[in-house]
Amino acid sequence: MLLPDLKGQTYSCWTSKGLDRTTERRLRIPFEQIQPYGHEGSYIRDIQSWKTYFSKREQAFLESFLLCPFTSGKRITGVLLIMESPVMEDPENSSLLKPLQVEAGELLYRSRHSVLDRFADTSLQRCDKETLLAFCDAVLDRQQRIAIITLDPLLYVNSLSIEADTFRLQEDLQRIFASFVSMKGITCLTDSGSVLLLFETSQKMDTDLLYHHIVSTISGFFTEPPQTIKNFCSLVLCPEDVQNPSDALNGLFTD
Repeated sequence: MLLPDLKGQTYSCWTSKGLDRTTERRLRIPFEQIQPYGHEGSYIRDIQSWKTYFSKREQAFLESFLLCPFTSGKRITGVLLIMESPVMEDPENSSLLKPLQVEAGELLYRSRHSVLDRFADTSLQRCDKETLLAFCDAVLDRQQRIAIITLDPLLYVNSLSIEADTFRLQEDLQRIFASFVSMKGITCLTDSGSVLLLFETSQKMDTDLLYHHIVSTISGFFTEPPQTIKNFCSLVLCPEDVQNPSDALNGLFTD
């Protein structure tokens, strides 16, 4: 399954079955190469221009594949590549996928695109612990509180027992997180793979309400109930929950 990046320029592998890791990393197909096949999909039998996206191992067995776009209106919200399936035995069987193309395309739009379209484009950032602690010190010097929210997408993916590219998930989650902090906070990817949201908050601010709003937004993105997301998402306030911000960051960064 390929999903578009944040700018819609490249369709990258989000989840797969039976492909090797090299192919998963190489499957970054430009929109321009997918666009000519429109919304109908097509059997790709001339694979010469597609070989670069597959490992040498996969190339040795690949003779053709089915490119099946998922659509919402004029938008291609995802692309399913089928290399081996009973569907491939008879080209006429591809018509069986047409109802799925629209239904899955609409689901992808509601759960991913409609959420991310509301937020600004954000590149995935990494921060070191020292930078975050310096930010915390400056906030505490102003007698303000610090809210630290972390979400571990790897735990979530493992709970589903699926093979998914957590980097793409981290990228989407950071885009959502960044929309909540503006200039008063930091969002980044930690060494442990968690997405972190750290921001300044006043005593008057209802942080629990904000946390609930963030969890509700993410639960819509995952199409999961908020309580499920809370199993992988935590809120820590400083100095109420921990006196030292460093304690809240333990385990998230390598020393």
